[in-house]
Amino acid sequence: MRELKPIDFESKNVFKALLTSITITIIAIMIAAFIGVPMVDKFPSYVISYTLVFLIIFIFRRNELITYLKKVPQDFKKNKYQIIIYTFIFLALEFFLNLFISKLTGTNVQNNVNVMDAAKKTNIFLFIYFIAIITPLYEGLVFTYPYQKIKNKKLAYIFISVVFALLHLTASNSLIELLYFIPYLSLGLALNYSFYKTNNVFMSIIVHAINDLLVYVILLII
Repeated sequence: MRELKPIDFESKNVFKALLTSITITIIAIMIAAFIGVPMVDKFPSYVISYTLVFLIIFIFRRNELITYLKKVPQDFKKNKYQIIIYTFIFLALEFFLNLFISKLTGTNVQNNVNVMDAAKKTNIFLFIYFIAIITPLYEGLVFTYPYQKIKNKKLAYIFISVVFALLHLTASNSLIELLYFIPYLSLGLALNYSFYKTNNVFMSIIVHAINDLLVYVILLII
């Protein structure tokens, strides 16, 4: 019997990497749509879909991913000051840009509205699992991991961040909301800076998880 080869998941070409991300995203959406047919609340279907996609990728790439996971303490220690400083700068910039645009236009980006609506309707533990665990894992493996082998890390870093910003605007209801591309780009630069410095996808996953959890806690408090 032929041995099952690992998926050729990473690419040396940014556009092939993007094609990989788009293909997996379409598959995830189709899975969520199929699961969500009998459901009134569609949110759990996305939780299940993201979890399934993550598990499939992990099963095929587990040896390499476990190696990267084990390297996290070493990679962070080597680059900790730059990661902390630049991540904080980009996150602070994203916060103030969001605040400025929302005051200027009197709007809030629709993606944030959808997330908060889901938070009000969903079990708190399921919601925390979604935003702080499975979403960072899913987005890290689908939108960052395919760029692991690209030699020009600066190009990959910028490309990932732009794609991240564009994808988070897909739920926009008006042209004015396209202004939120700027803070979303800053957020993408923040979440992926650690990947740029270390070439370790789990660094960006951890930053993403911490950020999403903190944002959720802050929103609950205010």
